[in-house]
Amino acid sequence: MIPFTLVLIWKNEKKIVMYARVISKAKKELKNDVKAATEENELELVHTIGVSHNDEAIKDEEFAVEAENSYRMTRTCEMY
Repeated sequence: MIPFTLVLIWKNEKKIVMYARVISKAKKELKNDVKAATEENELELVHTIGVSHNDEAIKDEEFAVEAENSYRMTRTCEMY
């Protein structure tokens, strides 16, 4: 049992190191404060802050629900 757990711990640590490398690379390549979508930012990792609005209401016809000024509506159904 102990050799099996050592392998699992090693694989888990390897995965964490890989994620840390990916995050550090993303931080180096990140473009902050992008004001508009341009061709030079095509396929780049960008970060921007702003306000989004939608003039058209999103409707769920089955449940007769409507969401104003939203960009997404999610329906979650559960059965017990």
